[in-house]
Amino acid sequence: MCKPHRLNQERVYCSRECSRETRFSQGLKPWNKGAKGIHLSPSTEFKKGALPANLSPVGTVRIRRHKGDSFRAWVKVAQPNKWMLRAQLVWIANHGPIPAGKVVHHKDRDTLNDDISNLELLTKAEHLKEHREEIRKPR
Repeated sequence: MCKPHRLNQERVYCSRECSRETRFSQGLKPWNKGAKGIHLSPSTEFKKGALPANLSPVGTVRIRRHKGDSFRAWVKVAQPNKWMLRAQLVWIANHGPIPAGKVVHHKDRDTLNDDISNLELLTKAEHLKEHREEIRKPR
């Protein structure tokens, strides 16, 4: 019996007779014919409206690395997967929205200390000037 090989994503057989050997013969039916919506393992399939076991509710706080360097606190603000920095949320709650081109800066450089007295709003240029030495050190 011949085995097909692939040439430019097309099946190529050594002969026409060989290609006929590997196809379904007339009268044979595939095992899944007419089995639309077949459920082979219903106990492990997703069900409509089911929530995943690891779903975090809105308001969940997670501590994780921010851009690979420092740890930051993130808060889930909406479903399904909308997270915001806790420092930004604290600033917005106390002073309103953050204007474009501005960033929230931690005065004591402790990125987990999100007390409003420790936060200030800087332009991106001022923030870079504040942290320039820390950025240059690793190089």
